[in-house]
Amino acid sequence: MFGKDLPIKEIKRFTLQRKIAAHKTLEAWQDVPHAGVIIELDVTNVLDFIKKIQKKPKYSDVKVTINSVMLKIIAESIKKCPDLNSHVQYNQKSNSGRIIVYEDINIALPMIVPDGRTITPVVPQVNNKSIKEICEEMINIQKKLKNTNIDYLLFEAGYQDTIEKLKHGHLGVLRRIIKNAIGKDKIKIPKRKELKEYDKIPDDEKLTAQDLLSATILVSNIGPAFKDLPCYIGMLEIIPPQMTVIGLAPVRKQPVAVEKENGEYSVEVRDILPYTVYCDHRGMDFAPAVPTLREMLRLCKNPELLLEKDEG
Repeated sequence: MFGKDLPIKEIKRFTLQRKIAAHKTLEAWQDVPHAGVIIELDVTNVLDFIKKIQKKPKYSDVKVTINSVMLKIIAESIKKCPDLNSHVQYNQKSNSGRIIVYEDINIALPMIVPDGRTITPVVPQVNNKSIKEICEEMINIQKKLKNTNIDYLLFEAGYQDTIEKLKHGHLGVLRRIIKNAIGKDKIKIPKRKELKEYDKIPDDEKLTAQDLLSATILVSNIGPAFKDLPCYIGMLEIIPPQMTVIGLAPVRKQPVAVEKENGEYSVEVRDILPYTVYCDHRGMDFAPAVPTLREMLRLCKNPELLLEKDEG
């Protein structure tokens, strides 16, 4: 065995959260052919736009962030290629497949909770929300988080995901159930009395499995947590059955050649947000997604267009 003679400092067994992450990411790389691109978004105008609208009385009770505005930009851009907001179903044995395109754009947001674990609550129907409504929804998620037992939440989400796979004939999960029920790595099942007490908290006051499992697309923004890292997100896992995953890296200052109205160029220091997007190549090619990227560039340059719903 490799490393058998090395001194061991500690052995850390996977927690339930780590098991879920390991299972979903491995499933992603085993089953999904990833195809993606990284572009540099000039968000200088977006940051100026945020400062302006934050001063408006209408937004006094919320904090407008680059995160909330980018969610709005992403949702509006996806409307140019609805296939990005879909789930992929594919049978390798029969080589048959389909994509299920959804009306609602439900965006899952990876979030680090106080104990260091990561969960992915969903901001629902971003396509129908104004910037202020998105901000309010994110405040609501934080409020729900305070009443949420993460262990119970992950157990419930894992249970529902397992049942769903069994319904679709994925009998391989039976092995996973057995392994999680016995041995050193078995999952600690919440006690019935504790669950009963926890169930007294209304679902609209805590995060539920539905808040994790209803996503149509995932957007991972590492900027708020790692502002000091001058990095790109080089690779992301598409979480099956979702078609698309998006990564937002920290905003940084960068010299950019800017074209003037007279056609000449000048070098300016601009705010650049590295934007990464990957799609399931089984379900779509790159060309249909290009209008989405162009719309994103347009909205980053003219973010005031986003206020049409807010002011309507």
